[in-house]
Amino acid sequence: IANAKPDLIIASTSQQALLQPWLDDPQQHTKVLFFREGSLADGFARMALIGGLVERQQQAQAIINRNREQIELVQARLQHLPPQQRKRVARVVAAAEKLSCPGDDSFQNEMIAAAGGIAPQWAKNGGFVEVDVTSWQAFNPQMIYGCDRNMEAVQKMLAQEGWKEVEAVRKKSITQLPCSIACQVTPHVGA
Repeated sequence: IANAKPDLIIASTSQQALLQPWLDDPQQHTKVLFFREGSLADGFARMALIGGLVERQQQAQAIINRNREQIELVQARLQHLPPQQRKRVARVVAAAEKLSCPGDDSFQNEMIAAAGGIAPQWAKNGGFVEVDVTSWQAFNPQMIYGCDRNMEAVQKMLAQEGWKEVEAVRKKSITQLPCSIACQVTPHVGA
């Protein structure tokens, strides 16, 4: 980043520590624009803003429209599918002896629902909240997905007693996605 000498850096709020040298720059040669997406609508607003910044408003709006149409198509196809036929889906991250999932207010749960899955409700809000083994087993996910940067830790956690008894682990229904897909509202979220 430093070698590129950018005028503007666009980042997630989770990257603040990485970008601290630019935030501490007294001359502020480089501007930093942070985004924190709390919903699909926030992600689409970010796409529109970036389209405006690079003078590609129409192209950005076309991407937003395509994604909204794809999500609407999925919703229309799933409209008559009873809840008991939808899969319980958990997005996970892990650290030493700790498993976390998106909080109830996370855009990631909104993405799970938009795709036809049933997202967990932990009675906790936040980007990621720690989940205890009792709540994990009660939700009993049928599909688990995570970011490729964290899957080694996730696999270790899901191999432990209590965590491995859920349906998704027993049936090996665990998917690893690139961080660019799992961690944000992307220009391909509808797909």
